[in-house]
Amino acid sequence: MEKEIFLASQLVALLRERKLTFSTAESCTGGLISAAITAVPDASDIFHYGFITYGEDAKGKILQIDPIILKCGTVSPEVAEAMATGAKGVSGSDIALSITGYAGPGGGTKLAPVGTAFIAIVGSDVTELIRRQYKGSREQIRREFTLQALQLAIEYINRLKGEER
Repeated sequence: MEKEIFLASQLVALLRERKLTFSTAESCTGGLISAAITAVPDASDIFHYGFITYGEDAKGKILQIDPIILKCGTVSPEVAEAMATGAKGVSGSDIALSITGYAGPGGGTKLAPVGTAFIAIVGSDVTELIRRQYKGSREQIRREFTLQALQLAIEYINRLKGEER
């Protein structure tokens, strides 16, 4: 968890510096991203909500995702974007990050095999979405997904030019 906390510390510092709030919506990582962020002292200044919406029902009820979007498959770019948008809307955060994927060993589809994740980040007008693929054990895959999500958030905030507030 050392690498995760290091990246989370960078993320918290950037958010604090820019006076932005942040929330997460996690599925396959089951709260690992939120755990890394909350391991940083005083992260509550910027981090107010961390949703773990593991099942399809939770994604619909908590993040208010339209059932039609969920029919795309819970591990899809459409659902990742809807999760981030839902987390941002429900929490009122300036920026929200989401992740949905298959950590294995079961699950997966032909289009999104085990080890696939979609990570989305939504700000005021800018949305980014990436697809990542990893091989390894369930825990290795979940850790890699967590690291990639934190890195994406850092890169996203570094690219902002004050348009979020």
